[in-house]
Amino acid sequence: MKIRKVLFWFYRILFSTLIANIPFRKEKNTTTIMTLHKKFTHLLFILLSYNIALGQKNAIEINAKLNQINRSYGVKSSILVYNQQKNKLITNDSTLMQMNVSPLGTFHPYEALIGLESGIIKDTSQTISIDPTEPRHSNLFWNEDQTVYTALKHQTPWYFKKIAKNIKQDKMQNWLTLMGYGNKDLSGGIDAFWLNSSLQITPRQQFDFLKRLYYYNLPFSFENMRFIRNTFTCKKLKNKNLYSFKVSTNQSGKQLSWYIGYIEYINNTYLFVHCIEGNAKKGNPYLETIHSELLHASLKELGILDDEMCGKL
Repeated sequence: MKIRKVLFWFYRILFSTLIANIPFRKEKNTTTIMTLHKKFTHLLFILLSYNIALGQKNAIEINAKLNQINRSYGVKSSILVYNQQKNKLITNDSTLMQMNVSPLGTFHPYEALIGLESGIIKDTSQTISIDPTEPRHSNLFWNEDQTVYTALKHQTPWYFKKIAKNIKQDKMQNWLTLMGYGNKDLSGGIDAFWLNSSLQITPRQQFDFLKRLYYYNLPFSFENMRFIRNTFTCKKLKNKNLYSFKVSTNQSGKQLSWYIGYIEYINNTYLFVHCIEGNAKKGNPYLETIHSELLHASLKELGILDDEMCGKL
């Protein structure tokens, strides 16, 4: 906390000094000040990110009550919740948080970052047309042309397959290695490796990436990371906001569901990652409902959510 205050006042003093020494020229003064402010704000975010995200290791608490809640439906369930104020990571099971599973569509935000950063996606407003030969989908949004924003909002599969092909195998491999994403295995094919295939990630690794995204501590530009954060679904609640990203699959004999996000209060923030894996042989048509109920019960147990969100996650 002391380091953050020092950095904040250092920024204020340095920026004020620079402003005071800019020669006053009416036509350029405002532009110069705004440019300086943008650069120093970016620098401040980077400094704060390293201080918060990398300055201390998270204390990990294994919560027996959470474990009891998450075993109640007979599914493999791993939840991690980070209390920013206490710099504490809470989980239900230290073994399950290390299980390797497919990232599914939770990889899409990072693929979008790679696409934006490498210029494959020219900008956030670029529209990519659907291939006329693409089969019709039951999800009507998937049958439309997409921007990166709409593709992330609707989890449009053909869009991310096309972007991955344009990035190409070698460049994608370089980015995954640079990021340190999961097991970095692309052998499942450039347009499918993240979909119940070769790429695997643990809930703990997933949490680490969410935290790095939240604190702008990934090898991408601040603007692109901020854009990705803004694509998370936002639910405005009483005295708090919930930002989340949810994906699941019941295909290829797999039952898997991810729910990642964060809850911002005025004086604290909670980051969470929740992954559940169903019984592939028996199958369960209510996996998403089970996931919502488990997540709500877990966050309620920790005093983060109340009955206001019951049935709405």
